[in-house]
Amino acid sequence: MPKEKKEIKFDQPSEILIVANRFTWLLILVIVLGVLTAGYFLFIAPSLADINGQRSVTAESEFVRGKHQELLQRLKELKTEYTTIKTTRTDILDRLKSAVPDDPQTAELFVLSEKLALDRGFILESIELVDKPNKDKAAVATGQTAPVSTQGLPPALVAEIGQTAPSGSSAILTMSTSTPALDTMIIHLNLSRPAKEESEEGTPLLPAEGTESDYDLFKKYLSDLESNLRLMDIQSVAFGEFGGKEPNTFGVNLVTYYK
Repeated sequence: MPKEKKEIKFDQPSEILIVANRFTWLLILVIVLGVLTAGYFLFIAPSLADINGQRSVTAESEFVRGKHQELLQRLKELKTEYTTIKTTRTDILDRLKSAVPDDPQTAELFVLSEKLALDRGFILESIELVDKPNKDKAAVATGQTAPVSTQGLPPALVAEIGQTAPSGSSAILTMSTSTPALDTMIIHLNLSRPAKEESEEGTPLLPAEGTESDYDLFKKYLSDLESNLRLMDIQSVAFGEFGGKEPNTFGVNLVTYYK
């Protein structure tokens, strides 16, 4: 009898393997994308954040550096202006000192005050001089101090400005000026001007066209004092009642100087 042939049976692959075999490239693509995504968030994203942070810090540092350079330039301009003002002020003080007499010259004050009053049509009713000599004849040094913060400034900028204080502290910038101490004299003047003529009805006549009022003449008298007498400051002015039968009165307090 012939031998029966044995059938060779192969194990059938599972359904999972069959599906995997069909979609091999798709699975590989998903795995690659997953690895790339994980690598981006684990390694690349933190690095990009650090780079962006460093860029922000660099931009802020450049902005602060620009502000410091502007500050330095402004300080240089102020230093130049201060030097110019100091030189100009010294020249002005020298001219003022040359215009200030060495003594009170009381007699001259009496004579000139009355003469200038008469020139403007006023009567000098009274004059009082109050002498206030300065006991300290030495020059008085006055200084202004202002705190300048050096916090956050680069050391090179601090050194260029001239500050020696350490970073984070406040330095003091001092500018001193010397002002000569002068003696002062207070002058009290009382003036009067005759009342205006009255009409038949008893009312004061208005000034003719082109004539000046008492007030205008008084302003010119004050201008004459400042121009012809000597260096002085007007402290106060007082006026009496105008328009009555009594003379119009004026009062003025002045301060004049001498060495």
